[in-house]
Amino acid sequence: MGGIGKTTLVKNLSNELCFSSPNSFDIVIWVQVSRSLDLSTIQSQIAKRIHLKVEAGDRTHIIASKILRRLKLRKKILLILDDVWEMIDLDAVGVPSKDPCCKILLTTRSLDVCRHMDVHVSFQLNQLSEEDAWNLFVHSAGPVLDTNGIESPARKIVASCNGLPLAIKALGNSMRDRPQIELWRNAHLRWRCSSPLFKNIEKEIFGTLATSYHFLPSKILKQCFLFCSLYPASFSIDVAELIQCWVSDGLINESQSLEEAHNYGVALVEHLKDSCLLDQDSEGTVKMHDIFRDLAIVLSQSQELLYGFHTQSGLPFHQMPNESSQRVSFIRCRIKRLPEFPVYSQLTVLFLQGNPIQKIPKKFFYNLVSLRVLNLSETRITSLPRSILCLCELRSLFLRNCSIQKLPSLKSLCKLLVLDLSSTRIKALPKGFGSLRSLRELNLSCTPFLNKIVAGSISGLSSLETLYMSSSSYNWNLKTGKNQGATFDELLSLEHLSVLQIRLDSAKCLESASFWLKKLTRFDIQIRLWSHDSNHHVAKHNKKRLVLRGVDIRLENLQDLLYNTSSLDVLTCVGMSRRHLLSLSSLVSLTISHCNDITCLINNEISSWEVDYC
Repeated sequence: MGGIGKTTLVKNLSNELCFSSPNSFDIVIWVQVSRSLDLSTIQSQIAKRIHLKVEAGDRTHIIASKILRRLKLRKKILLILDDVWEMIDLDAVGVPSKDPCCKILLTTRSLDVCRHMDVHVSFQLNQLSEEDAWNLFVHSAGPVLDTNGIESPARKIVASCNGLPLAIKALGNSMRDRPQIELWRNAHLRWRCSSPLFKNIEKEIFGTLATSYHFLPSKILKQCFLFCSLYPASFSIDVAELIQCWVSDGLINESQSLEEAHNYGVALVEHLKDSCLLDQDSEGTVKMHDIFRDLAIVLSQSQELLYGFHTQSGLPFHQMPNESSQRVSFIRCRIKRLPEFPVYSQLTVLFLQGNPIQKIPKKFFYNLVSLRVLNLSETRITSLPRSILCLCELRSLFLRNCSIQKLPSLKSLCKLLVLDLSSTRIKALPKGFGSLRSLRELNLSCTPFLNKIVAGSISGLSSLETLYMSSSSYNWNLKTGKNQGATFDELLSLEHLSVLQIRLDSAKCLESASFWLKKLTRFDIQIRLWSHDSNHHVAKHNKKRLVLRGVDIRLENLQDLLYNTSSLDVLTCVGMSRRHLLSLSSLVSLTISHCNDITCLINNEISSWEVDYC
């Protein structure tokens, strides 16, 4: 049964073995499987844990052989497979399942999975006892249970959970700091009234968990929760992108600045996490537990005419949404072809990322006139049809990690707020690009073929607040020729720009930009010549970071830039002198690597610095 505590149990076991009993196994490997079985995802998690580098083009059997060779170097291995929904071919993954040195522990809701995987020992995790269930609820709900009259309805609520830990914890958190006895009595009634709506074996779970949803204080929060069901189960949802979608779909007021909208979006995410409706994943990402996602799908279907959600994320594509659908997701549904002329006049959100789509039909966008969010990331498209110009309401366009090389004119997308072209093969920005005066965020990072930006394309983006161009090949310093492209002066003219990530061949264009640099709330500036082999990691926590790579610092005027820098990386450089160090008045972090002519950093005048030398 879902939510019984299987994951918590094996997580505790993993932590115990890793920290309290480190000699029990050479390595403990944790793999989150989830409902949508994907061998490559399992392999990537194992490879990451054993520090195995996997090339992007490697096929499954090649990765399997690499994993097998690496694992056979270990004497005692424990592989934990959490949330298994169907049989996994461990040999195809690269796991030496027959080797006595390799132990495998899996969690599943189905005994059939245990049978098909030839599990030697299986046991069923039972519900909590009445006492343990009450203790967990007390821990979750807190001191409010000391209020007169609340314990009686609270015990009824706990009893209704049937010892299910996930439900107990979710309900306890939702009732925390709620001293009104009427709310407690009503909570029990809501669960009892909602349970008949669910006709499968987990109807009691959904009935209980739905109480946390019903107690969300606003329609916006409820829609934000339902919106997360558009992503596959256990999918790592990028919080920043999620908030962009909420803004673009009208759940967050778009008249705010990017920072204000992001801060409000983070507050919404934290509220959903506090209500146990979302889980923290890795840094900057959240995920929705599959049970809560099932709940959200059931709720959205029951309110389809109100919110219009339709999702088949992670499942084989087989069912089209109805014409009244407003938010549609087909993430990773193995779609190869799109319909020629879809008619969804009310559609506002369309997620198609992660599908092997190679071409978009010419008339595909003609009748999607209400579309506000379009995500075609990680597809195989190389171009967009001109019918995209019909999307006059579009706010966010995600084309990340596509093979796209050329864009049509986008000047009719006058309401576009976010454009993500990162990790594409784009060679030039289209003519009329400067007409996108509402655009606030532009992502051109990791664009190794970008060599043409028509003059005026950037200065025309009068609302631009964030520009990402790390690891882009575009040369901002070039000012030659009659038809010269956009120069760095266009960036200096952007009044609202506050976040910048960029690579420059030299710092010459920054020599008189001291006031402009001070206005930026965050920057990551790389001074280095472009190379296809170069790889730059953008640090998330450094507010104002400067990276000097292969620079003769004696030939650059860096005083203003150094003065505004809080994090400095100096890599394979020459010419760093005392006067440069004295310019670093805002410095918090300093990294120096392969700078052989630097012999002294600290003297009596700057003895308070803490410096890591590598």
